Amino acid sequence: MDLIAGINMGHEKEGGYSLAELLAVIGILGFLAAAMALTFATIANVGSRNNAQSLAMTQVNQAGQWISTDVQSAENVTTGLPGTWLCSMNRYNWTGASFATENIDYEITDGKMMRKVNNNPGPIVAEFISGPGTDTSFTVVPGDNNTFILTIKAVFNNASYSKVYRINRRMGG
Repeated sequence: MDLIAGINMGHEKEGGYSLAELLAVIGILGFLAAAMALTFATIANVGSRNNAQSLAMTQVNQAGQWISTDVQSAENVTTGLPGTWLCSMNRYNWTGASFATENIDYEITDGKMMRKVNNNPGPIVAEFISGPGTDTSFTVVPGDNNTFILTIKAVFNNASYSKVYRINRRMGG
């Protein structure tokens, strides 16, 4: 009997956790939750920054590809004035029966680079483009009227990307 009474008394003494133990566990869980929230916020910010950088890079490459293709097939090329248009060129285009002359202008307005053919508004080639001016420019290489330097920069959110292209005309002028 004494053995059973001792066992029962042991069970009666177990009453659960003390207030201090519960507060300690709640404090630890709160610290872990805050650390996890900070980690997730950092990961989300890095992803957003990478997306912005990727978008800026895509826009610069797109603009460079359009202008390079047009300059390479141009009969003559004119560099633009800072703050107005980037460049202008004339090229021959095969219409199916004969060659027709096209005038192509590249303008940047409110960060959008537009390609105009024969003064008709064309597609928006790229967005988030700086300039024209110091960040985005199109110049002829001194002493070589067939080689041009295109410097182009795109800025989106806090990310920016710039690239310099050296473009050679394929046709003589």
